[in-house]
Amino acid sequence: MAWWSRCAPVAPPVPPSPAPATRNALLGITAGTEAMVLDGLRIGHLHFVVENRSPGTLVLRCAAMAREPLDPAWLTPRLPSFELDAGDRREVTVDIAVPATAPAGVRIAHLLVWSVANPDEDFLSGPEVALTVPAYRPPRAFRIPGWVWGVLVVVALLVGNAVVARGVVEGFQQVAPITRVGVPTLVGMTPAAAAQAVGTHLLPGTVTTRCTAQAPRGTVVLQTPPAGTIVTPGTAIDILVEDGWTLPDFRGDNALAAVETCQTQGFTADTTTRIDATRPEPFGTVIGQTPAPGTIVGSGKIIHLTVLGGVVLPNLVGGEHQAAVEALTTLGLRLRPRLVPAPGPVGPGMVPVVIAQDPSPGQQVQPGATVNLDLQVQPRP
Repeated sequence: MAWWSRCAPVAPPVPPSPAPATRNALLGITAGTEAMVLDGLRIGHLHFVVENRSPGTLVLRCAAMAREPLDPAWLTPRLPSFELDAGDRREVTVDIAVPATAPAGVRIAHLLVWSVANPDEDFLSGPEVALTVPAYRPPRAFRIPGWVWGVLVVVALLVGNAVVARGVVEGFQQVAPITRVGVPTLVGMTPAAAAQAVGTHLLPGTVTTRCTAQAPRGTVVLQTPPAGTIVTPGTAIDILVEDGWTLPDFRGDNALAAVETCQTQGFTADTTTRIDATRPEPFGTVIGQTPAPGTIVGSGKIIHLTVLGGVVLPNLVGGEHQAAVEALTTLGLRLRPRLVPAPGPVGPGMVPVVIAQDPSPGQQVQPGATVNLDLQVQPRP
């Protein structure tokens, strides 16, 4: 028995339903090449890219299929089963080992992928690849002279085990280059996710934005080339990203909540305080905004909010009654004095002094509001 037949792994089972595979919207398969020629030992490797186009995670199995006289047992996927998240792709390599006794000629192979959860409906047959099987050329046996072995031992010691091992591995690895790649679906992703989804064989292209608010802000709405297009490796995928936001009506909302909403959408909110004694809203309420509600805005736009404010009360405690009257009158406020009896006799040089106020210092009140002052006759401060 030849060495390749002893080492070849057993092919995975085919899906439960033997019906021929058709195109399935939940899956996508692209082949790395349309045709390839096996080497003289009839060994090669096929590369396929499997894409999950469903909205959820799929557990998938795959099998390499072939037309007669190519035996499917000669085709072995390295990854017979795997899990694939929504929108992700996975490369599946199929190892090929055709026996020396098989006739030469052109053979046809493809990859069949199906869902473990629903194999009878969710399955897809990938594109066919033409395999040219040449006449079997066994490796020529030759005898190495003894002195050559001595030289090889010396060289191995000088170069080191790591370099020798690397050379052996690279010498026997025969990977067919990927010449065609399928473009994945990027629409609906964020720009960062789209850049990751293009994979290792494609390149992120130009990112442009539009401001229509017809899709969620910060998502891809168009890609070039479109999803499913077969392109050469290294092709750049350009995307168009939605940047528009329909400005809500913040009037009547708390200013802090309105500012937080703008920041969540990536915008800066600028606030201006206005004192208006005729308005019934509590302090901190948004009473105006620019741009107007319903306006579509894009990145860099500043949202201006007008917030209802009040008069900040100064600290009047410890000051004379007359100074308190002048301060409140200047602010447009009224006062209601209440005389508190002095603990001792009242004498010359004593004046009414503020010993308490309501509302307390630092609070905001409407213009024209009344401030209660407790007065007590004391020595002049």
